[in-house]
Amino acid sequence: MSVALPITEGLLGYFLWEHTLILDYSVSSVSLLCGVVALVLYLKKRTKFRFTARGLRVAIPFYLLSVTILSLIFVFPKFKHLFASLSAYGGYLILALVNGVIAPFEHNRNAKYATLRTEPLRKESIIRVVITGSYGKTTCRRILSELLKSKYEVVSSINNYNTPLGLVRSVENHLEVLNSAENLTKTLIFIGEAGAKRKGDISEMCRLIAPSYGIITGVAEQHLDSFRTIERVASTKEELAKYVGASGTVVFNVDNPHVHAMSERFSGKAVNVGRGGDIQIENLKMTARGSTFNLRVGDEVIPIKTELLGAHNVLNIALCVALALELKVDKWEIQSACARLKAEPHRLERRVSGTITILDDGYNANIMGVRSALKVLGEMDGRKVIYAQGIVECGAKRRKLNREVGRLISGVAGVVILSGENAKIISKALKKSGFQGKIYKFSSLMHATSEFKNILKSGDILYLQNDIP
Repeated sequence: MSVALPITEGLLGYFLWEHTLILDYSVSSVSLLCGVVALVLYLKKRTKFRFTARGLRVAIPFYLLSVTILSLIFVFPKFKHLFASLSAYGGYLILALVNGVIAPFEHNRNAKYATLRTEPLRKESIIRVVITGSYGKTTCRRILSELLKSKYEVVSSINNYNTPLGLVRSVENHLEVLNSAENLTKTLIFIGEAGAKRKGDISEMCRLIAPSYGIITGVAEQHLDSFRTIERVASTKEELAKYVGASGTVVFNVDNPHVHAMSERFSGKAVNVGRGGDIQIENLKMTARGSTFNLRVGDEVIPIKTELLGAHNVLNIALCVALALELKVDKWEIQSACARLKAEPHRLERRVSGTITILDDGYNANIMGVRSALKVLGEMDGRKVIYAQGIVECGAKRRKLNREVGRLISGVAGVVILSGENAKIISKALKKSGFQGKIYKFSSLMHATSEFKNILKSGDILYLQNDIP
């Protein structure tokens, strides 16, 4: 909130209505109303503030500073409205100030803690792999784990933890096997994900994991609220290749122009997957039940069959196969593992609820994933009902990308259900594209899902595009 509001209110209070009860009651009433509204909005939030150790390190100075400002009322009573307003309405400014002051100390503290707690991971006997990119990290990690387990003892990041403190939890989860790495009958491999919201995040993860192998899945217009430009996103993802360096191996998705450029600059062994690369995808056939395709590796062709849906998962498999081959996994074991792969929860996961077929892509947050998922949806028989909240964390590109979401949906859907901050943008794009079906708009994910039972009919296919409001 602009600082002009509380200052203006305070000055008006002092010069125009000093010592009047009317203003005192007015300010108190407005403050109480704002407090009630803020409390209601907070209670509706999916993530609540937790008084963890870090939470307390933020909360204590925040409240001390707020109380100090409020106490100035007694020191300078003539400016009581100004200080009351600053205390009541300047919470975000105070919180930003507190966070700004303690941020460097928190970063140094966390870095030292993460270095100490992840030490068992950096043994010479352990092969370490890092996967990064704007999308597909968790899916690739799980695919690669399945491909490697016939030859190696495999442990990996848990859930979708891809930050230093998330890595600490993953190491603690696998501490027993990491500590006994030298005594295992198979060589131990650790597969970690590296996410980023600012420059240097990938380098920090690489410092903790010390990988000699990597996969870069692709670069997309994600996290632009913090990165601002896609070029800065690409530069951050390339930190993995720079860390691995001349002595290591990195698999690159060269169908992505940003990643292709990284491959050309890489000083180590680059394994390129995509058109014109070392491994190419051929004869791809996709249905609502899965995909079949060939991987051409030089003069050799490896036929692959999988239940995973969508062209993006075919690419994920190809990237993981490329690294599995580098790690000397037999191609027959690779084929068998690909046939066993199951969809990850909320990543174009197909399931059935009564008479409704659900394509749950709730974790998807990039336009390429939407495009691929809608191709799968188009192959399925039945009325297509699409629930969408659009693409988030894309900065100034938000309108452009969500107009594209609306355009893509218009060519497939029979019914569209919208909620979230992008609903209006998608709705306008649907109408501009000539969409003639029914459009429902709801205030929230919770409200929308509560109405599914009134919208869906027997035999419908429900595609869940994103569960992030």
